[in-house]
Amino acid sequence: MSTISQARAVVRKVPKQLISLLFILCVVAFFALYLRSVDWHRLSHLHFGWGYLIAATIFATAFRYWGVVIWRYILSDLGATGLPRFVVMAYVYAKAWMGRYIPGTVTWIAGKVYMASSHGISKSRLAVSSLLEGGMQIIAVMVVSMLLLGFDPRLNVIPPIYKGLMILCALCLLVILTPAIFNRIVGVAFKVLRGKAVHAEMLINGKSVIRSFFLYAAGSFILGLAEFFITRTIDPSIPWHDFWFIVGAFNIAGALGMLAIGVPSGLGVRDGAILLLLSAIMPKEIALAVTVTSRLWIAFADIVFFAVATTIHRLAGNEKVPAAVPASTHKTTLVVLASTYPRWPNDHMRTFVRDYVHNVAGHFRRVRVIVPHYKGARHSEKSTSKVRVTRFYYAFPFRFENIAYGEFKKTRFYPLKALTYNLSELCTTFWAVLGKRRVVINAHWIIPQGFVAVLVGKMLGCPVVVSVHGADVYTLNGKIMRRIKRYTLQNAAEVIVNSSATLAACRAIAKRPYHVIPMGVDTSAFTARAPKVAGKVFELLFVGRVSEIKGVLYLCEAVRLLRERHIPMIHATIIGDGDALPAVRAYVAEHHLQDAITLTGGLPHSQLAVYYANADAFVGPSIESKDGWKEAFGVVFAEAAAVGVPIIATATGGIKDIVHDGVNGLLVPQKDAGAIADAVQRLQQNPELCARLGSAGPAMVANNFSWQIVTQKYLAILQAHFS
Repeated sequence: MSTISQARAVVRKVPKQLISLLFILCVVAFFALYLRSVDWHRLSHLHFGWGYLIAATIFATAFRYWGVVIWRYILSDLGATGLPRFVVMAYVYAKAWMGRYIPGTVTWIAGKVYMASSHGISKSRLAVSSLLEGGMQIIAVMVVSMLLLGFDPRLNVIPPIYKGLMILCALCLLVILTPAIFNRIVGVAFKVLRGKAVHAEMLINGKSVIRSFFLYAAGSFILGLAEFFITRTIDPSIPWHDFWFIVGAFNIAGALGMLAIGVPSGLGVRDGAILLLLSAIMPKEIALAVTVTSRLWIAFADIVFFAVATTIHRLAGNEKVPAAVPASTHKTTLVVLASTYPRWPNDHMRTFVRDYVHNVAGHFRRVRVIVPHYKGARHSEKSTSKVRVTRFYYAFPFRFENIAYGEFKKTRFYPLKALTYNLSELCTTFWAVLGKRRVVINAHWIIPQGFVAVLVGKMLGCPVVVSVHGADVYTLNGKIMRRIKRYTLQNAAEVIVNSSATLAACRAIAKRPYHVIPMGVDTSAFTARAPKVAGKVFELLFVGRVSEIKGVLYLCEAVRLLRERHIPMIHATIIGDGDALPAVRAYVAEHHLQDAITLTGGLPHSQLAVYYANADAFVGPSIESKDGWKEAFGVVFAEAAAVGVPIIATATGGIKDIVHDGVNGLLVPQKDAGAIADAVQRLQQNPELCARLGSAGPAMVANNFSWQIVTQKYLAILQAHFS
């Protein structure tokens, strides 16, 4: 038996618990030695800026979590599949991170490999990823430092020979980490240690190297910001224009500490470099105080990271669900994310998300709905015994919460509000999912809900189902937003679209399987009416948001044209609010149409059935906007059909999924008031056609768009993720 085989046999006999215990004891012992080396006497005479200290600790913790993100990316690039949840990997990373206090950088790398392998990740793949991580981190940090400090005359405190050695070291690492050479080294190591060739999927490529470099470069700025705040903890007078020098100085020192592989956490090497560099911009006494404080603070930040990662891991529960537990809808929590939801009783906002939630709620243990807050709405309330609605805050005072609920406007504060909106939704969703073993997230709209849900799903290991309603895919199609949409669609477990038009738009962004399921209609509220007896006045109805893209002005113009044709017995009721309402009022007044057009404003959804029942025809003149928006589905068309109202609609978007020309309605070209007037006149003068088109609607809706049918289709998809 070879020496290597004998060593393996001995290692296998060592109990895993003993290895873990030895690792913990070593960490505790060397951590104590690290703290013992701190100059506590000097610290006792310092006055700390606690606000800066807290900020530094937050950014330091963020940097360590950023390391977990990079670790996952590298493992994925190396072909790792079925990776543990983010919280599990963060917990493993945090435990291994404490191994940095044991002399020899290899200790914390070996600890990470050993602990992560117990979660099903190949040790060989972990070893390769660790080599790539360490090398790329040193290169990225050195490059960033040199870019920040290379032309700064204050860097002359470092002798030229040391500058040259640092550049030479970075260049050597860069050469080693080129795919051709790195893969050759890995291949030789596999041949020697494992006696076989390395798998092709474990070899790196240029894309992996470049992405790792930029990720670590971004991380160096996160850590640099933390170190800048630590400097300000001691000396608040440090100006912001020294920020780049301090970031570069701490990064150089960190790189040198990583290269000192035989010293616990780079002890001494890093401190000496920091003291030398900071002395160029501040008195040596303050530089020494910053250096000593930084050493103690790093230990504190490591403890905070370990405590946070451990706490979240324990709250999140076990990684694996016992196989003995059968899949059951009643043991699963459904978390629904949306940007619109009724804010109070009898709110005029569309209710389709609420209706969906109430229809599926009986099949789950509980349902948690997360939507944006609005001034005057309750932060949290129970909608039913199983449904709890949480409205997250994102601006103060509350009157500035005007991104959602049809009030979106781009102002100078929009980027800030968009950021706080997304962060607040992310935190609220993370907290709602944390600790629940059996949970499915259903996000309505790709941006921002779908993107937030996918991030939380990756962190906590729960499946995400994204429901696309149209506006989210037709608009916001800049380069960055399109990439976010593609990432969201590709990383969701399932994607449901509401129409054939939305399906085509999604396929243009991301090629993957999709399900076509629209939102439903409450056929118990919108029931088929008895055949309507024609009255003296032919009643037209529009229901929806009064905006330019809904084409309401074309309906008003059609009414005017019908009057000019001496067909006076026409009346249109327009129900809804929106930014185009003032323009519509002005048009009605200008053309003296007050007796022919009634503007009711927004009405509660519960009152709409009466208006549908009294209508002779429903008109939906939606148009395609310049930025690509089109009517993706339009629940109001299905509601009108359910009641038995013939429909006049433009042949755009997903309307054609509901309105079939000559079957249950008439389709007309968009932006054509004359065509709308012709269709109205045709129905008014042909009662038999009007009755035939109306009578075809209820059966079609009952078979395709009723909530009973839609709920069954949704549950069939969610069923696969209950366990």
